[in-house]
Amino acid sequence: MKIVKEYSSGGVIFRKVDNKNKEVLLIRVRKNGFELPKGHIEQGESESQAAIRECKEEVGIINDLVLGDKVGEIAYSFISENKTIQKKVSYYSITFSGVFNYIKPKNTREIIWISERELETIELVNEELRSIIAKCLL
Repeated sequence: MKIVKEYSSGGVIFRKVDNKNKEVLLIRVRKNGFELPKGHIEQGESESQAAIRECKEEVGIINDLVLGDKVGEIAYSFISENKTIQKKVSYYSITFSGVFNYIKPKNTREIIWISERELETIELVNEELRSIIAKCLL
């Protein structure tokens, strides 16, 4: 079976609720489980540029986004069309200014904000995301 390597980038969009607490934005694209917005890095695009673009596309964000530090990576593989896809995804912390403004895209089923407490129990598409999200909630 042919092996194909793919690279994606995404963001942990977070906001301050008050002086002590933050929330992180999650999306649900698949039937089950929430995830962070992410997608393929296009030719000539850096990881960080892709993270900003994909967050805008998958959430429908109208606000200007501010890129922060790289907060983690996950790697996984799956089979598609008789190929093994080995995927690596890099995630960056991302903030925005002003009141959050978006128009939900058709392919995104749901957009939610979660607190650190909610992170413990929410169903994620990949358990490795939990520690990456937690870094932005501290």
